[in-house]
Amino acid sequence: MMEDRSANGTPASEEEAFDDDPGAQPYAPEDIPPDREIVTLPLDSPVKTLLDDMKAKNLVVNPEFQRRDVWNRVQKSKLIESLLLNIPIPVIFLAEDHDGTRVVVDGQQRLRALEQFEAGQFALSGLEVLTALNKKRWVDLAPRQARIILNRTLRCIVISANSDSNLRFEVFERLNTSGVSLNDQELRNCIYRGPFNRLLDELARAPEWLRLLQRQEPDNRLQHHEMVLRFLSMQESSSAYRPPLKKWLGDFMGARRDASDGALAQYREVFLSSCRAVSAVFFEPDAPAFRRVRGRIGSGLEWDRSLNRAVFELQMLGLRLENPRTLAARRTEIIDAFATLCLDDEEFADALSRATADRTRTRLRFQRWGAALDGLGIVNDMGSRAPAEA
Repeated sequence: MMEDRSANGTPASEEEAFDDDPGAQPYAPEDIPPDREIVTLPLDSPVKTLLDDMKAKNLVVNPEFQRRDVWNRVQKSKLIESLLLNIPIPVIFLAEDHDGTRVVVDGQQRLRALEQFEAGQFALSGLEVLTALNKKRWVDLAPRQARIILNRTLRCIVISANSDSNLRFEVFERLNTSGVSLNDQELRNCIYRGPFNRLLDELARAPEWLRLLQRQEPDNRLQHHEMVLRFLSMQESSSAYRPPLKKWLGDFMGARRDASDGALAQYREVFLSSCRAVSAVFFEPDAPAFRRVRGRIGSGLEWDRSLNRAVFELQMLGLRLENPRTLAARRTEIIDAFATLCLDDEEFADALSRATADRTRTRLRFQRWGAALDGLGIVNDMGSRAPAEA
């Protein structure tokens, strides 16, 4: 979306760089039943009505945990100028939620700019046509100018809650064609708001998790949230895994969006206990978690700097059943077994880096890592939880 780009054309928000490439993940025809369809509703709404809906929380401009304000003051000012000059504004896309509220999927920065200007949070600047308005705030506008802005109609398209969720995801994904696009987890954050989504945010900020990532806070593009989601989905039913991964994760999150407190507590415990298990073996400075081994340097190992989601999956799932004290006592052996797989097993190493979302490659990783842990007497279920053959 063009609006989510900083003034100099660079991405406006940080994004984690990963070492693994999941590969192309197109939806197959069978992923979306042929009798499903997208239900869209045209909505021509005055700016005043949109602002009132935002104040009443009937229109959610900034979904939970989504990246925040990225437009600079000049970009916001030129939107106001465009409304005064009756210059057409791009269509705004909204997602209707199951509780009747609407969430902005494309148009967040435009609506936030209007909301902030009316609230007096910035003065206009950088205007090249209506130059007399530079340095003026909402309260400084002539009554006629304020009426023009409030009465200006914006075209909105509402994706109905009755639409198939996979099709909704596909539509929102296709809206992201320029600028800094919403990534898959940011889209899920719009579509599947609720208790489970809030749990993902809680776990993404847990000290045990951030310590493994070597960070003070999760990245602001929700990619660490997606890693939490990936673990929870795989620990529950990895043997049934079927690509595309983005559909797998969406289906899992959608089915649990309103999970009970008891279910949320179980997810919380299994995730945090797995973090504690991994931290008994993989930690700085000699063996950072969730990274590949690149080579040997003398008696030590060379580790990748970037996170690898396939390695994350293996370490979290493979070590979670064993007592952390046992893992700590066998730390050197476990690290050596992992390094041997990375450096001496070409198929395993390839399955960590390329097309990692493929089911066959996922199965290979699970089986090889499980066999290595079995050889050390480490309790695990990687063999039985390896995805079934296609």
